Amino acid sequence: LERSLWGKTEIGEFTLNNIYKKMEMFYSNKKCERLKSIELEVEMIVARRNKEVTKLYDKVKNKILVSDMYLEKKHLEKILRQLGIVDYNALYISGEQGAAKYNGKLFKLVGNKIGTEKKIIHLGDSFRGDYIMPRLLGWSSCWIKKYRNPYLKIPKKYSMADSLLIGLVNNRFLYNEN
Repeated sequence: LERSLWGKTEIGEFTLNNIYKKMEMFYSNKKCERLKSIELEVEMIVARRNKEVTKLYDKVKNKILVSDMYLEKKHLEKILRQLGIVDYNALYISGEQGAAKYNGKLFKLVGNKIGTEKKIIHLGDSFRGDYIMPRLLGWSSCWIKKYRNPYLKIPKKYSMADSLLIGLVNNRFLYNEN
């Protein structure tokens, strides 16, 4: 269901609420609300700061956060506060803006709002969405490489366990010299 909505990012459908609205085809509204609540709790529990990205982030002034996250702004802001990330000027989320990073439209929107005369650097872990697309708009960008499982032949078909394990490796162990 999430993947079917991902393609609809630009019409604002890729949001947590819409994912659970679609799940009502299989579960009651009450169960979907409970599952959504559990998902939000889990997001709060498992969210961690990436130490390497934090080093770069702390050096940047006038921070603007740009995300393809499916969470609503209020939930993402709560997670950011919990992680001590409060020193940013604005937060743009693709589902709420009706624009995506992978094709550059979210960056165009942000650029129009903040002005393109400013020097902008974008940090992110998607080669196309976070590195190439900002550069095509004249921004500087820094690609944060992440772990890719060499044994999975089709990266888009990760199981939930694969996704959790890869997230753990990326956020906890990738840059740990031990």
